[in-house]
Amino acid sequence: YYTGHLRLPEVNGASDGVLLVMIFSIICVFQPGFWVQSFGEFAPSLFAGTWIANQPLHNFCFYSGYFGLIPTLWSNIRMVANNRKYYNEENSAVKLMPFFILHGLAVMWAVFSPTQIYYAHPRLFILSFGFLFGNIVCKLMLSHLCHESYKPFRIVLIPHILAVLNALLPVFVPGLEPLISEELSLYIVLAFSFFNHLHFAVSVVLELTKILGIRAFYVKK
Repeated sequence: YYTGHLRLPEVNGASDGVLLVMIFSIICVFQPGFWVQSFGEFAPSLFAGTWIANQPLHNFCFYSGYFGLIPTLWSNIRMVANNRKYYNEENSAVKLMPFFILHGLAVMWAVFSPTQIYYAHPRLFILSFGFLFGNIVCKLMLSHLCHESYKPFRIVLIPHILAVLNALLPVFVPGLEPLISEELSLYIVLAFSFFNHLHFAVSVVLELTKILGIRAFYVKK
């Protein structure tokens, strides 16, 4: 903002996003049914006879997250363990609790859903948890940036907890039906997650622009 220039490396967050949008757009136009086919249909010689053969290809989004999550989590654990002078192990572990809870809720709902809600509405399912994950991550980053204490147990988790408990009532108590349909509860938590994150983003941007005396999305000439 102050120099009038924005310097980014060749590979950065913006370029990654544009590349992904281009890939998904090309698939959408030329192969609209690409993500609903199974792994076995996509590459029979590679996946035939394996447990993943009958899984829809959009599950790749689910599985691929672990490839980035596990090494990142391990490297952070090592960093905290090797720098006990600067980091508190218990405090660092507590900050991870919302993410473990969110991950557990997503897996439980996807695996044990009586109506197979994840396979029926994969995009809505991923977005509903994605918005909430982004919100929790942004609040953690903001607490570090502003040197404020981070509250690990977020109230924003409650709608998803209630939605999962509602959906799994027949699993916990055979013969008992959900209070509201899974599809409706998914739409509710999706709307809540989206508007909650939108409210957070707008509030932070307005507060920071007011404190710094600058305009949002504007670079001086």
